[in-house]
Amino acid sequence: MSSINSFATHYSLTELLVAMVIAGVVMAAVYSAYVSQQKAYKITEEVSAIQQNLRAAMFFLERDIRMAGYDPTGTDLFGFQNISSPNQETIQVTWDEDEDGLSGATEYVLYKVEDNALKQDGGDGNDDIIAEAITGVTFAFLTGTGTPTFVASNIRMVDITLTGQKGGHQRSLTSRIYCRNMGM
Repeated sequence: MSSINSFATHYSLTELLVAMVIAGVVMAAVYSAYVSQQKAYKITEEVSAIQQNLRAAMFFLERDIRMAGYDPTGTDLFGFQNISSPNQETIQVTWDEDEDGLSGATEYVLYKVEDNALKQDGGDGNDDIIAEAITGVTFAFLTGTGTPTFVASNIRMVDITLTGQKGGHQRSLTSRIYCRNMGM
């Protein structure tokens, strides 16, 4: 009986080497899968962050551009400011927020991309960061028929293209804003 027990507990050197090789192959496969999953997770996280920043930036731009030209007293003092070309990288809009017919110091907003972020100056002289990882913005000003214009009083639509980049990944978001207060 003791010869059977001693035989069952002893392994040959070849069997041990085969078992170690199989275990090594399995461990290498598990490690490789883990590394590739970590890379995929990081890429997904970076792209999601870019897309979230683009959506947040677009929200603020759309909201304020839709308010451009709001002028309940009909003074024609409000609308788009400093339009120098049909495609530019800054936008300044004004509206009569307090409905007094006068253009106040805080009744405008200026958007620009600077230092890898979309910044907003809302009349207080400070640039507030709206969204980070934004590398570019382009505004195309259009008439009611879709013709490009750089005459502020003719603007009825604005095409916005935002670009963001993080970790070597780049995404863009485009939107057309209909200016509900212009030309009324």
